[in-house]
Amino acid sequence: MTKSFTNPLFFIFLMLMFCGAYSIAQTAVGYGSYTTVYPGADAAGRNGFPSGSPQLSKTAVGLSGLNASKVTVSDYSDWTVSMNWNDGVRDLEVTSGIGMPFLYFEKNSAAVASVNVNSGTASISNELLIIENASSGADFVVYAPTGSTWSVSGSTYTSTLNGKNYWSMAMLPQSTSNVASTAQAYKKYAYVFPTNTTTSWDYNLATAKVTTDFSVTTHVKEGTNTNVLMGLLPNQIRPENRGYRK
Repeated sequence: MTKSFTNPLFFIFLMLMFCGAYSIAQTAVGYGSYTTVYPGADAAGRNGFPSGSPQLSKTAVGLSGLNASKVTVSDYSDWTVSMNWNDGVRDLEVTSGIGMPFLYFEKNSAAVASVNVNSGTASISNELLIIENASSGADFVVYAPTGSTWSVSGSTYTSTLNGKNYWSMAMLPQSTSNVASTAQAYKKYAYVFPTNTTTSWDYNLATAKVTTDFSVTTHVKEGTNTNVLMGLLPNQIRPENRGYRK
């Protein structure tokens, strides 16, 4: 899958930088520069820290009995990162990507997938574990491999994943009114795991436009769908960023 967009405002930003629009200490590199000090917000209030608090799922998704003392980065690409927990017996790897509503989980064969539901209401629909109103009204769906079953003990849900070593979890859109229906609609994307993401640029001197190509390499764990579900950032879909193509 390749996505491209052009952003002429990028050059306005560069000119501002070249003209010294920010009165902060900068280190020159070629025609550009960088700073290691937070510049603060400008007169218009831009460049400030984002407001609000992060949304927490409070489901502590992991492995039964996992007791890792730290998390390490096992792999990364242009906009994904894979994190690893290992206690010598159990091994868990989770991949997350910018604009991707899914978290992608993989484990070693000896481990058992576990979801501890600390808030919200959980229900089981075949291999799906649906958690509604987990935090601030957010809804989550855990997608085990087809044919999997879930066992429940108190607030803890476990699965052997039908002998497989992968599963995923998605946060549904906040506007979702029919959770069960949306959970099923997302299912076809649940088993398409991203393995690499790359970004490349092309500058057209004649039109003064930059075209950016976003490419995702995937591994389909099961099913026939090969498309990964990924959203765009606001700066990639605004009208001024003309020239976007899929």
